[in-house]
Parts: sequence; structure tokens; C-alpha cells
Amino acid sequence: MIRQSSSEQKYQPNYSGRKNAAKTVFSLPKDELLAPPDSLLATTTMILVAIGIVSVYSAGSSKGFETYGSSSHFLIRQFCSALVGLFAMIYFSKISLAKLEKITVGFGLLTLLLLIAVLIPGIGSEIKGARRWINLGFGFRFQPSEFARLASALMVARYVSKFSERVCTLSGILKCMVLPLIYSFLILLQPDFDTAFTVLAIGCVILFVAGVPWRYVLIGAGAAVLVAILLIWKEPYRMDRIMGFLDPWSDPRRKGYQIIQCWIAMGSGGIFGKGLGASIQKLGFLPEAHTDFIFAVIAEELGFVIASLIVVLFGIISWKGYRIAIRQSIPFARYVAIGITAMVSMQAGLNLMVVSGLAPTTGVPLPFVSYGGTSLIFMMSSLGILWGISRRVS
Repeated sequence: MIRQSSSEQKYQPNYSGRKNAAKTVFSLPKDELLAPPDSLLATTTMILVAIGIVSVYSAGSSKGFETYGSSSHFLIRQFCSALVGLFAMIYFSKISLAKLEKITVGFGLLTLLLLIAVLIPGIGSEIKGARRWINLGFGFRFQPSEFARLASALMVARYVSKFSERVCTLSGILKCMVLPLIYSFLILLQPDFDTAFTVLAIGCVILFVAGVPWRYVLIGAGAAVLVAILLIWKEPYRMDRIMGFLDPWSDPRRKGYQIIQCWIAMGSGGIFGKGLGASIQKLGFLPEAHTDFIFAVIAEELGFVIASLIVVLFGIISWKGYRIAIRQSIPFARYVAIGITAMVSMQAGLNLMVVSGLAPTTGVPLPFVSYGGTSLIFMMSSLGILWGISRRVS
């Protein structure tokens, strides 16, 4: 857990008075904003985005040509999303903590409305039995569940920074987690078990850092395990994923198919890979080669060296995020930094474990690398917030 610094009392947010709270909540001496932004964090992020753009083109060119008549279909969309994400990253890196805190509630409620709207026929579009997207027209759509990860981090961080004493009580914890719980429930209805899990986990990490008593940690962990077992038991395809993970070779054409194809791709790449664009597994053998399993294609084409580099880059983001968080004397800044770091780290770790066969198959994409405009924009926006927080030194 991160202990409060001795200077925290000096800069403790003042929430007395609703009208003036937004103006005074994060008033800091000017010299605390003069630190340069964390260049290593920004550079690491942009390297991952660049690797993602190249890899999406390579992994998705065949499917793009077959489905849309253009091998550059996914490349163009990913590149445009990266541009939007870059502008968003720069904007949020300059936003003040007071403004960020002020828009948090509105963003949280907007996320709630979008998660409800996506379940309404005619608004949300259904693909492969899941209703997770809202069409914007002209072939563009976005995924509201991507909003929920960042909204969960911001809302929990805001509550904990305002009512730090309440996280020591069960009622306070439940109030803090009410929106993440609602988000997760609505996401489960789509259905999307993996995203629902990460949304809750982000809030729980912040609560843990804030000093939740161990008895509540154990109670929450036990409840989460029981609910997860129930949800897995209820849906046959989830049970198939578990069985495929435990023994993929018992059913190599169905339950263990994805894991085995990932192993073939990663194993055949060797140290330096077959060469960019030379993947065999992406030609219909490995499902979702440009999204959930893009890391396997990267390992096949570029080899162990580049695959290891990607793991190291995510390690740098996790390390820098934690370092930025522990330097903060302002609780809201600290908890937001922890939430964003946990969001990126958990999603990247889960995806890498799935592709490597260390976890059951999920639908969690690799941050910054996998194809997906909504995910890329929101991940870059989140890193922009973290980049901005890095300028504040204690």
C-alpha cells in the first residue's frame, strides 16, 4: 500500500462548500507544475502504438482484402485512430487536476447511459451474438465498455480522495464501488465477462492502495471467486475455455484450438522471426489475428526479440506509472495514476498470458497494439492523463 506523505496534509483537498470545491480542490504552488513531462513514458507508449500500426497491417491485410476488398482497410482505420488518440493524449496531458476532477462525474454518468443504450435494439449492434457496439454511421462504431475502464478508475479515485476514512467501512466500500458494479453488470449483459472483470479489478486495486482493511479484501476476493465460478458454470462456452486451457490437446479442433494455434505461431517464429508479413497462422488458422491474438503473429513474424521488447515496454509503463503515483502528495492524482497503471498492466498481462497459454482464452485485446479504434483512443487518453500527472512533483 502507498502511505500518505508528510506533505499530504498541506495539500489535502478541501471539499467543504460545494460551489468553491472545484476551484480549491487542487490548488497547488506554481513550482509544482514545472517538472518536465515523463518523456520515457510517452516514448514507450508511442513505440507500442507504432508497433501496433505495422502489426495490424500485417496481421489484418488478408482479412481486410477478403472482407472489404482492401488489404489496407485495418491499417487506415488504426492509423486514423492513432492520430485521434495522439491529439487526445496531448490534450489530457495538459488538463489540470481540478478540471479532471470536475468532469469525472459527468464522464461516469455518460458511460452509464452508453452502457444502457448499447443494450437497446436499434441502437446497439449485435455481432457474433454479442451486443457491444453502437453504430455511428459510415461504417464507424465504438464500444462503450472501453469507456467503463477509465470511468471506473476516475470515479473510484475521486470517491477515495474525498472520503478516505470511509474506505475502512463496508458501507463506504459499497458506495465507492456502486458505479463499477453497475458497469460490470451491464457489461455482463452484452455479454463480456472479461471486460466486466477488469472494470471491477481496477476499482479494487485503488481501494487496496487506499488502505482497505484486509478482512474486506478477503471477503471481496471470496465473493468474486464465487460469482466467477457461477458465471463460468452458467455459460458452456466459458467452461469450454477452462477445459481447453487445462488440456488443449484433448480437443485440438475446438476447445484447445486457439491456444494450440498460438503456440504454433510463437514457436515457429524462433529468435528473429520469419519476416514481416510472412506469417502463415494469420491466413485463416489463427482466429482474430489482428485483434486478440496479434501478439502471436508478432512473435511469428518478428521473433522472440521483438516479442520480448513488447513485454519490456509494458513493464516500463507499469514501473513508471507506479513511480509517478508514489511521488504524488495529492490523493486524487495518486489514485488516478494507480488506476490507469493497473488498467494498462492488467489488460496487457492478461492478453499476454492468454496468448502464451498461461490463462484461459479471453477477449481482452493487447493495449496500443491490437486493432480497435475505441480501445486505442481511450488507452492513449489515459496515458495522457498519467503523463500530465507525472509533471506534478512533491
